[in-house]
Amino acid sequence: MQPALYSTRANGFTGSGRSRLAAAVLSLGVVALLLFLMIEMGLISLGTSGAGGKLVAVHIAASSGKVEKSAKAHASASHQVTEPVPQPQQAQPKPPRPLWLSHDDFAATDISRLPRHDADSGETGGQNSGSTYGPGEGPGGAQLFNAAWYREPTRAELAGFLPERVEAGSWATIACRTAENFHVEDCQELDESPPGSGLARALRRAAWQFLVRPPRVNGVAKIGAWVRIREDFTRPSGD
Repeated sequence: MQPALYSTRANGFTGSGRSRLAAAVLSLGVVALLLFLMIEMGLISLGTSGAGGKLVAVHIAASSGKVEKSAKAHASASHQVTEPVPQPQQAQPKPPRPLWLSHDDFAATDISRLPRHDADSGETGGQNSGSTYGPGEGPGGAQLFNAAWYREPTRAELAGFLPERVEAGSWATIACRTAENFHVEDCQELDESPPGSGLARALRRAAWQFLVRPPRVNGVAKIGAWVRIREDFTRPSGD
């Protein structure tokens, strides 16, 4: 009877040991799986560098909220309309007062009544100075212009060169070349009245004192042009 009892207990012990071994193996498998998952998630570092890294949680909701607020602020700023800066108002000029002219003043403004100047007189106001005799009538066939005095000679400047007796109504003409500063040079005798009175010679000798405006052609003064100078003696001299 004893051998049968011993066989039963031995079988029971053997079945219990196998169950415990299977449970231990399963527990080790679970622990190994947990370790593997923790290593993959980066919760456990094995001391190697490179691939594995810790998981970083990014707060996307908060960042996107800030971006939206910044975009809205920029959009509102761009839609704002800049108010124009007020410009200072300029004072309006007063209209000119009407000018009232009397009948005499109005008549004086009529340019048709102004005196006319001959363009051939050699005055500076004319555009051209006219020729006295035409081309070829001056010394050496030069064109001769009427002279316009810059300053007429005085009686005292002529007295030292005139004859002792000069009849009233006498006259003399000479031709001179214009020079700088309204002077003349190279003077030559042209005509005199009465003939043989010596007035033309006297006028030529006194010409170094004369001041004559040069003739103008197209508004340009012609220095070196020949001019005709005439002197009339309206009063007698001498005895």
